[in-house]
Amino acid sequence: MRMNFKNYIDKTVETGVLISISGMIVSVVIQVFTRFFMDSAPPWTEETARMFFVFSVAFGAGLALRDHQYIQLEFFLNKFSLRTKNIIMLIIHGIIMLFGLLISIYAIDFIKLGSTETSPTLQIKMDYIFSSMLVLGSLIVYYSVGIISKKIKQQLQ
Repeated sequence: MRMNFKNYIDKTVETGVLISISGMIVSVVIQVFTRFFMDSAPPWTEETARMFFVFSVAFGAGLALRDHQYIQLEFFLNKFSLRTKNIIMLIIHGIIMLFGLLISIYAIDFIKLGSTETSPTLQIKMDYIFSSMLVLGSLIVYYSVGIISKKIKQQLQ
């Protein structure tokens, strides 16, 4: 079965969430285990957990937007007709898309800033870690565009 572009992006983002959350859990478990049963915890575990957490948020934000998992004021929205509700949601997702676009634009300068720094323990170039902001902004834009196009199609029917 041939995978289309949307399915490819979805699977990649889902894999990113799975890997980053798993990595964070493993790092924290190692840290907790070594604190209780050994003399000291390895210094890299805290930094690793933090980096995995940042990427889990970056990947997870796009999936949350895709699956409509953000908090909505249903009480407020249910007071409107379906057409008005769709227009309000179009405006909201347009603002979210612009927010993601701004994050993406400013993330580029942030990544450049990180190219001169390394993480204290792991000695990883920080531009790799700072790229999570570009992932976050890009996924917000990508999934917002999908939602907006779906809402526009609904309005035209």
